[in-house]
Amino acid sequence: MTFHSSIFPVFVRCCRAAFPPELLVLFVLAFSLASPAQVFTGAVSGRVVDPQGAVIQRAKVTVKNLGTEVTRNVETIADGSFRVDGLEASDYEVTVSAVGFADLRSRIAVRVGQVSSVQAQLSILPAGNSIEVRQKDIDTASSVLGNPVTERQI
Repeated sequence: MTFHSSIFPVFVRCCRAAFPPELLVLFVLAFSLASPAQVFTGAVSGRVVDPQGAVIQRAKVTVKNLGTEVTRNVETIADGSFRVDGLEASDYEVTVSAVGFADLRSRIAVRVGQVSSVQAQLSILPAGNSIEVRQKDIDTASSVLGNPVTERQI
C-alpha cells in the first residue's frame, strides 16, 4: 500500500464531515472546468523561401477561416518562419505575399491540438511588370526636385 492510497480514505472522511456533499460537487466541477490543460484550438506554422531556397523575411502571411471569413495577419521573421496560434478547428486559406514575388495561396485544415504546416516557395514576378517614365516628366537640365517656390509667391 502506498502513502497516497492509504491517506486518501482518511481525506475523504474528513471532507465529508467538514463540508456538505453539494459543496464538494460544486468544488470539483469548478476546478475541472477551469483546467488550463484542455486545448480547443490549433495552429498554422511554416517557412517562406524564394526559388533558390533562400528565406524571405517580412513576407505577409494571411490565414483566413473559410467558414467564418475571419482573418489573421502575421509577417515572417528573420529565418523566414511564421506561426499563427489560437485558430479554431476549420479549413483555412493561407496567402503568402512579398514584394517582387507572386502571391501563393493554399488551403489547409486546422485540427484541435495540432500544428498544420505550410512550406511556401514563392516564384519571382514575370519581367512584364514595369513602370513607365516619359521624357517630359524628367528635367535633365536641373537637379531640383519638384517646383521651387520663390519668395515673391509666399
